[in-house]
Amino acid sequence: MEMPRFNPDVALADVSAALDEAGCAIVENLVDEATIDALATDLEPAIDARWIGVDEFAGFKTKRVLGLMALSAAAPLALGAAEALLLPHCDAIQLHVTHTVAIGPGEKTQMIHHDDGIWYVPDPKPPLALHCMWAMTDFTAENGGTQMVPGSHLWPADREPEESEIISTVMPRGSVAFYSGATWHGGGANNSNGPRIGALIGYNRHGGHLGWIDHGDPYVVLEDKPGASSRIF
Repeated sequence: MEMPRFNPDVALADVSAALDEAGCAIVENLVDEATIDALATDLEPAIDARWIGVDEFAGFKTKRVLGLMALSAAAPLALGAAEALLLPHCDAIQLHVTHTVAIGPGEKTQMIHHDDGIWYVPDPKPPLALHCMWAMTDFTAENGGTQMVPGSHLWPADREPEESEIISTVMPRGSVAFYSGATWHGGGANNSNGPRIGALIGYNRHGGHLGWIDHGDPYVVLEDKPGASSRIF
């Protein structure tokens, strides 16, 4: 299965339908170059100062900067997609994770996984989370574009992907890849000469019979901070 791909003027209903069918989708060039340039300027000092990962899952040449809620949460399409996927099954949605993922040259492929695995909820279960990976650099197969397995969000719990089912997320800077928390994915190997940088914003369920699910970023704040940079999220 191919990963659904849309232009920036896509209707929310089309993105929602793609998430239902494939568990992931790309919207190209959703934000302009000026916005991404400003965001990159905001984040560059934090990425430069951040330590690299210390295990195979986090990566030995990958930097992760938490607490991007200082950048706000206001992209109508992203919020709309999260609400369409999650709200039929809960009272409200909340931010789950907000961080950058900077995969450095020479990094190896991350273990393929699905994020719903961090919560113990017996199958069959409704959607628990939606993640949005914003491309702050071009994403290519060479530089570690996120690996995805379209359709895997519908698989039984004991089904794991074959190598032939895994595809790379290829998208230009300023695009966003949506994927369900149940979709198998992982960071790709970076065989290029520069970092592959993405800003990961995730939403999950809040309230209802799974109201105990909490956000995963200890630095998430739900109101704007004075002087904070508000860009695209």
